[in-house]
Amino acid sequence: MSDFTADPKDVDVTSIGSILTGNGGIALDNDGLTWVSLWAAMAGAFISFGVQLVVFQLLRWRLIRIYRPRTYLVPERERISIPPHGIVGWIKPVFATPALQIIQKCGLDAYFFVRYLRMLLKVFTPMLVVIMPILLPINRYSTSEDPEDAQEGLNILTISNVGPQHAGKRLWAHLILAVGSIVWILYNVYYELRSYIRVRQAYLTSPQHRIRASATTVLVAGIPAKWLTTQALDGLYDVYPGGIRNIWINRNYDQVADKVSKRDNLVQSLEEAETNLVRKCWKKHEKALKKQAKTGKSGSTTNVNDGQEMSAMGDGTPNGANDQEKLTTPSNVRSEPPRIPSNYAEAGGKIPKPPNTAPANQDRPSDEQPLRGSQDTSTDTVVNATHEPGETTGHAISASKWYEKLMFWSSDPVIPTGGYPAALSEKFDNDKDEDATWRLYIEPKDRETIRLPVVNWDWFPALPWVGKKVDRIYHTRKELARLNAEIEADQDNSESFPYMSSAFIQFNNQIAAHMACQSVSHHVPHTMTPRIVEISPDDVLWDNMSIKWWERYIRVAIVVVLSAGLIIFYAVPVTFTTLLSNITTLARQVPWLAWLNDFPKWAKSIIQGLLPPALLQALLIVVPIIYRALVTLQGVPTGNSREMGVQKWYFFFLFVQVCSCSSIFSELHMDSCRWSKEETDQCNN
Repeated sequence: MSDFTADPKDVDVTSIGSILTGNGGIALDNDGLTWVSLWAAMAGAFISFGVQLVVFQLLRWRLIRIYRPRTYLVPERERISIPPHGIVGWIKPVFATPALQIIQKCGLDAYFFVRYLRMLLKVFTPMLVVIMPILLPINRYSTSEDPEDAQEGLNILTISNVGPQHAGKRLWAHLILAVGSIVWILYNVYYELRSYIRVRQAYLTSPQHRIRASATTVLVAGIPAKWLTTQALDGLYDVYPGGIRNIWINRNYDQVADKVSKRDNLVQSLEEAETNLVRKCWKKHEKALKKQAKTGKSGSTTNVNDGQEMSAMGDGTPNGANDQEKLTTPSNVRSEPPRIPSNYAEAGGKIPKPPNTAPANQDRPSDEQPLRGSQDTSTDTVVNATHEPGETTGHAISASKWYEKLMFWSSDPVIPTGGYPAALSEKFDNDKDEDATWRLYIEPKDRETIRLPVVNWDWFPALPWVGKKVDRIYHTRKELARLNAEIEADQDNSESFPYMSSAFIQFNNQIAAHMACQSVSHHVPHTMTPRIVEISPDDVLWDNMSIKWWERYIRVAIVVVLSAGLIIFYAVPVTFTTLLSNITTLARQVPWLAWLNDFPKWAKSIIQGLLPPALLQALLIVVPIIYRALVTLQGVPTGNSREMGVQKWYFFFLFVQVCSCSSIFSELHMDSCRWSKEETDQCNN
């Protein structure tokens, strides 16, 4: 390789290489980062720290449900002592509280987070104490004898200030400290991982944890159709020690969940419309009182007390109407679709039985029958495990989410046998509150109206000036009553919904659950995977429970392509933030940016010291949000897996952006500079 090194002054920062590298190597220029820029950056950091500390101190004792919930919102045996007052008084308990007390009171997540903070101090405090006193004097007093190589600004404290005459001896200090820092970091990581495994093993095998249902329940995803029966799954997994206690095959209740979400929106809309009606009537009433006070005449308006007025405006049912003709309130209907009991992880090792909606003289459905080994089942309901996996039970299997969204026009909703019951009687439906109190104040034309969508599709929005105009309150009431009746009918006929390609399997022994997770269940790759233990139903991503093994491959490929595009796209704004930190050099070398030299010195220092990190932080805040959506699209089964995927992709993003791209493009840039310099020398000769 050539020993030629291009002079940074000869480098055109407007070249493509400079743009891609973000002016990498510009620190070698004579105009290094000034002390004013350093103090400006430090001042901004201290101001931000002070503001956050003051806000924290003000909110810590006001929002006690957020900052001190375990001092009074939990049972007496789980409470902790109130932290001391003062600005820094709360710091000591963070380090002085025993580890066992944190685990018992707050759980493993809080304990390992506190331990992570302690590990950071353990790693970087010794490095600061050892490295800074050694390297700063060496870098400062190793200046080159050549005046052209002399550094200015903060560069005199960096390795670039070490001259060639000192490089042979004094750079050994940098090498030794770099190797020592790597060894020190790796040792701490190894020690913390070993401690994590030891603490996790002790916690999972403790008697208090082994009796929990979550310790013996496994989520199996990607189950083929021929194995999607309780008999087939029981025959497959009953070989593990202790046998199986229960099996729940998940069903696709998206239809019910969508109706519940739509009903919640209608409730908010109805409340808003009723409130607007009351306000409008009250304004008319106040206006009439003021008019009467001016004229001095007695009003002829009927006096109605506030309670009757509110009742007349909020109800809207005719006088003497039967209770059967009134709306079904949301409180009379369950607000969540019956997927699986949400409290199975806290049931003390026993999962509550699903509700039996079949008549008393009929057997329970096959997907909800308790299996042998359960302590709360009789011999009459034990499942016959001789069912072959190739046999089918006639239940429908939920299709892929992508297929359902693409083929939305051909999807048939699940309708109970005999259809949905009538939500309103014709008498109530045609009644328009002839005797309602609001008629004393406003006309019917003054009430709020809305436009209905032109097409009766859930996703099609209502367009202005197009579609039928209806009264907002009356229409919302009818829709709310209809959804209440449909949701209740769907919940009573939950067995008609299709299966999802996943199931919860509860074993009698904890070791059986872990053996089932670690054993291969199917010969086809990515079939009956992933298998996860220690899971909560609240953490399950139900939209990803019907993903087929081949669809998972496609999703992963799409996410990889989108992630690569995101990394390439972010190279441009990240480079721009790097250029902002060198506006002094840009103003000197780029003619059309010469106007930047007219800025005051303090303004340029603020732009170079505060603006680049602020913009970079704002850009990087959006990246985890994007990756969280991409990892969900990838098809992970749980929220925990999603967060782990976000961490992996984000680490890869930072590694490529910060390390690889800068190094590769910097080398290409310097190669192009060498080639340009050599070509110029040949032309001159």
